[in-house]
Amino acid sequence: FKQKTAYEISTRDWSSDVCSSDLGVVGLAIGGDWTIEAVSSQGCASIGRPWTITEVDGEHAIRRIGRQPALDVLLETVRALPPLLVERARGNLFAGLAVDEVHMTSSGAAPAVVSCAVLGADQDSGSLLVLGRPVVGQTVQFQYRDAAAATNDLESQLRGTRTHTEGRAPLAAIVLADDARHAGFFGALNRDASTVRTVAGPSALAGFGCRAELGPVGGAGRRRSVAMTHATCVGLLVPAGRPGDGATTTDDVARG
Repeated sequence: FKQKTAYEISTRDWSSDVCSSDLGVVGLAIGGDWTIEAVSSQGCASIGRPWTITEVDGEHAIRRIGRQPALDVLLETVRALPPLLVERARGNLFAGLAVDEVHMTSSGAAPAVVSCAVLGADQDSGSLLVLGRPVVGQTVQFQYRDAAAATNDLESQLRGTRTHTEGRAPLAAIVLADDARHAGFFGALNRDASTVRTVAGPSALAGFGCRAELGPVGGAGRRRSVAMTHATCVGLLVPAGRPGDGATTTDDVARG
């Protein structure tokens, strides 16, 4: 079994290249009566059922899931899929790692997850190498990257911002899309940018492609920022104030 992904990254590559200070950081500060509403879309569809990680090997390898070799659990999950989904998942597998186990346990809600690419497997030990840091006791569910799921997830996240902004329409948006979310994946150019413009309605939009992203996951009151790949992160520039204070609302955008 060999997982093929857009990024052939070994554990050494992850620690030396991605975390290297040589890459630098670019920051953007925005002042005045504005706020930034951030959303992210990872664009994966879940397969199989949730499991519990029972053994890890180092920082990036899952050795056992439900006390079974992780590779066996993955193969069993894929073999149970319809033929069409097997083809979609081939070379396109991810592990969805839960990031809010405490909230899930107390509320019964589904956990927020970060989708980590499955980079490869060790036939002898049954371990899976993932682009993430799994821990024992963490919930995991396998996924595959899917264009329809990516668009639906981004639309859902954007519509959810209307509650936080009390109907105030964003005047601009910054779209940071992973290089893997290209026309070949969606079957159309600029799909993420078009989705942001259609659903959120900003009058100005800018952005660029990325090799990795840092964005929010989780619902209201339990959001946290995590590193991810194959994702799109959007920053909506929203004016301060309430509808009726002169601020543009989403209804105004729709009428316009």
